[in-house]
Amino acid sequence: MKKAIDYIILTVSFLGNLFGILSLLTIIGVANIMPFYNNFEHILLGYVIVVVSMAVGIMSFNLFAGRRKNPAKAILSIAVTTYSTILTIPLFLTFVLCLIQKFGATFSGFIDGFVSPIYNDLISIFKAEWAQYLIFIGGIIMGIIFLAVPIIMCIATIKPKKDKKAKSASDEFELD
Repeated sequence: MKKAIDYIILTVSFLGNLFGILSLLTIIGVANIMPFYNNFEHILLGYVIVVVSMAVGIMSFNLFAGRRKNPAKAILSIAVTTYSTILTIPLFLTFVLCLIQKFGATFSGFIDGFVSPIYNDLISIFKAEWAQYLIFIGGIIMGIIFLAVPIIMCIATIKPKKDKKAKSASDEFELD
């Protein structure tokens, strides 16, 4: 039964990550793998789908890694945390740059091509100025959480747990 559950978890992880990556490649214009994204009125909806599917894939793989024994558990946990961090940094930086653009900065080249569509879409959806600031600051906070939580979980997974009974016995021994 454990193997069947592991295969299901691994399949969900693989499908979530695959769908997320293929969606991301379509949305950013690298390849038109999933053309239904072209029908979306707001590019933001596509990014929400990417974030949700990648989160499901990453959390599923993290669960799979946690069900392994060391050293596989540690290696897989570090790998999924690295993968998650690499994918989350652009999300975090996008919201930081959107906030900077809201303050009046302009960008050019790659940064403008990446940030402007998202910025313009957010501005068109959230018309009130206070709502725009709230979304940009909320996105930054979300990015920080998405960066911190997997790292904290990885540390908790690979850090050896101290046995409470053994610790109590050693504390008593030291007192004598």
